[in-house]
Formats: sequence, structure tokens, C-alpha cells
Amino acid sequence: VILHTNSVKAHAWGAAVTLGMPCRLVWHFRDILPHRFPVFPFLGWLSRFPDRILTISRAVADQWPGHPRVTVVYNGIPLEDGYGAPPGGGTSPVGGILPGSGTSSASVVRDPLRIGMVAQIARWKGQELLLRALARVRGEFPGLVCDLVGGVLFRENEEGYARHLNRLAEELGLGGR
Repeated sequence: VILHTNSVKAHAWGAAVTLGMPCRLVWHFRDILPHRFPVFPFLGWLSRFPDRILTISRAVADQWPGHPRVTVVYNGIPLEDGYGAPPGGGTSPVGGILPGSGTSSASVVRDPLRIGMVAQIARWKGQELLLRALARVRGEFPGLVCDLVGGVLFRENEEGYARHLNRLAEELGLGGR
């Protein structure tokens, strides 16, 4: 049995519930947490319990310097050649999901510039910063489109923030972009 956890809260619970149990614990870490993050010291202490800590990048792995069970596992969409075909030709395994996929990267240039963020709606994820940055550059990139994809995971903390983001997008003239 393997328990695979995907969030800071789940990592802590996973460490607690697997203690003394005949199962493996795998943390899947995607975030770079500020060292002043309130639970960071506790999380460091808890990191002795998982059998493996998977991280999505070297930057994320660097939060666990010298940890013997950290392994970098990159996300599964190859983006070596923009959104399109892998270097050397061939068909992208993305298969039409991304603009220009399955073609040369030259086709991406004809597509509108599209930025996406897939994340839980949370202040520390930076959605507000992204909206403000888009508002600053929209004159230089009139066809710019941004997809914010995600939802509120912890309603008690972030439901108001989601409403704030919607209002801010309208105030900044980004509605529909």
C-alpha cells in the first residue's frame, strides 16, 4: 500500500496516519514555500517520515538540501520546442491540447499569446500578481489571453479571495481576456 499526498496539509496528515502502519508514504511536492511559512520548520521535521519526496523541479527539490529521499520527477508534457513537436520532428504527445501541438513551433507564433495558470485559488499562489502583471503589459500584447484555472480548496480561507480576483480582473479591464 502506498499513500501519495499532494499538499502541505495532506503531507502532515499522511505522516501521522502512516506511523507504524505497513504502508509507504510518498509526498508529491510542487510548491516553493517561503522559509517564513508558519509550518516550514514542522514540515522539515516531518520530512523524515516519507519514503520518498517527489518534486516537480530542481528548484522545489532545493528546499530539501541533502535529503536522501528527494527525487525530481518533471511534469509529463514535453515543451522542449515551444508548444509543438519535440526536437527532431515527430508528433507531440500533447495531441492538439496546446496551441500548435503536433506541428512545428512556427505555428505557435500565429496563435494568440496565451498564458495559463493551473492552481488552487490561494493568495500565496500569486494569481493577483499575475493579473496585475497582465494589466501592465496588455498594451504591448493586445491579443494576450490568460487562462486562470482552479478552484477554492479551503473555502473558509480563500472564497473571499476568489471574489476579489474576479472583481480585480474587471477593474483592470481584463474581463474576457
